[in-house]
This record gives sequence, C-alpha cells and structure tokens, in this order.
Amino acid sequence: MTGYGGAAHAEVPSTQRSAAAGSIPQAARSSAARAAETGEPVEVLYERTEYSQVFAQPDGSFKLTQSTTPQRVRGADGAWRPVDVTLEKRADGRIAPKGAVVDLSFAGGGAGSDMIRIGDRKGRVLTLGWDRELPEPVLGGDRDSVFSRELNQLLEAGYDFSP
Repeated sequence: MTGYGGAAHAEVPSTQRSAAAGSIPQAARSSAARAAETGEPVEVLYERTEYSQVFAQPDGSFKLTQSTTPQRVRGADGAWRPVDVTLEKRADGRIAPKGAVVDLSFAGGGAGSDMIRIGDRKGRVLTLGWDRELPEPVLGGDRDSVFSRELNQLLEAGYDFSP
C-alpha cells in the first residue's frame, strides 16, 4: 500500500510579486522564467516539503499547494519518495514503515522496554515500552501486524489488558 487516505489540499495563491523582484531567490526566479517561457506552472523544487509545493505561474506569481497529510518523504539519500506505510523488517531487526515522515519503528520481538520508538530529524527519540517480553511480529498476509498471531487473536476477541 502506497500513501493513505484522501488528503485534503488547500491551494493558496501567493501575492502578485514580479519574478524580477530582488526578494525572490534565484531558484524561484529560474522557475518563474521557465513558467513564463513555457506558459505552464513550474515547481520551485527547493520549496518542496513533505506537506507542500510551490509553483511559479506563467504570470509571474507563485502558488502554494499544501496538504494536511504528508504527500512525500525525504529518503536518507535526500531524494523524495511517496509515503509508504507498508511495514518491513529493517536490518536492525525493528519493524518500520517503508516511507514515513518520522522515524517510527516497532520492536522485532524480545524485551518490551523498547516496544515503540518515534524519532525526529534532530535525533530526539520517544520510546514506549511494555513490561513483558514481546513475541516476533507477523508481517505479510492480508494485513501487516506488529503484533504476534496470539496477541492479534486476543485483541480481536476483545480481551481486556487493563490491570
């Protein structure tokens, strides 16, 4: 599964600034010149984020297209890729989505103290644990699960895990 849900988009036209204005960076001016030359919008690539894109318009204005959900993720190599929430086993044994905005991973079994890990680009990490051993997760089939077959059966049966 690649991507998810129907993202809500908002297109916000920018102010009508001329591409020749000194306050517009060179990369944006280049995109604006190409848009004027071709008569088609041209993306200002250095403005791209997980959630937004900026397009130079043929009339010299710029348009911001922004989404409430991530539309792309930046890979370790710096290249943009689609969001991909398919779970896979990483080299370190943890289970993680193939392409996510945050570094989200689940334990590959064993000690529950590091059950869920969420990290950001600055190296900060939030870890959630459980005081029990974790079985090895099950991947594949109709739906991926970071839980074992036994735990899935308990969850589907409505088992109460409260103390």
